[in-house]
Amino acid sequence: MRIKPDVALVGHVEAEDRFAMFPPAFTVKGMFFSRMIQLGGASALVDIQDRLKRPPALGRYLPFSDYPQVDFSRLAHRVATGLFPRRGVCEAMRLLARKDLETFAGSAVGSVMMALAGKDTCEALMKLPDMYRATLNGGSVTAERLAPSTILLRYEDFYGWLDCYPIGHIEGLAAHLNQRCEIEVEPRSPIAATMRVTVG
Repeated sequence: MRIKPDVALVGHVEAEDRFAMFPPAFTVKGMFFSRMIQLGGASALVDIQDRLKRPPALGRYLPFSDYPQVDFSRLAHRVATGLFPRRGVCEAMRLLARKDLETFAGSAVGSVMMALAGKDTCEALMKLPDMYRATLNGGSVTAERLAPSTILLRYEDFYGWLDCYPIGHIEGLAAHLNQRCEIEVEPRSPIAATMRVTVG
């Protein structure tokens, strides 16, 4: 399917089924949890507290500590549906994911990577696998340049709502550099897909 940034994603989603898929060892950095709480308010965390695998000590996430990806998924789902109540779940998660780049770019590692990419969205997309490796443990992403304005991203063992959340990451990266992109998604399973990104 071809995805444009101004056309909403549609489709039915059973969130609990997705939460149940996450491997226990898959983690994400605490900085993203903190960002979610800023966006959704403290009540977002309170609402899901009893379902978290590893609640934050004293209610605070440490930016560079590792926390379960499934906990982040629950929090992101709660925040997305609260911020975008009139949108479908996939579209709400996509819109929320566009904001993740602000968190990453504000970190020491992220600011260096973004500086190296300059203003070139394709260069930044080529560094996207490194960005994931710096913030996630579990799953993999590779990037290949097919043409000056086209990047092929391959996601494997990626449990983070592959049909919407990474799409928001890609679009957020392009928007951060004042560009837009279109994405052709070829799903291979619920946790594997190929995304051809055309910038411009």
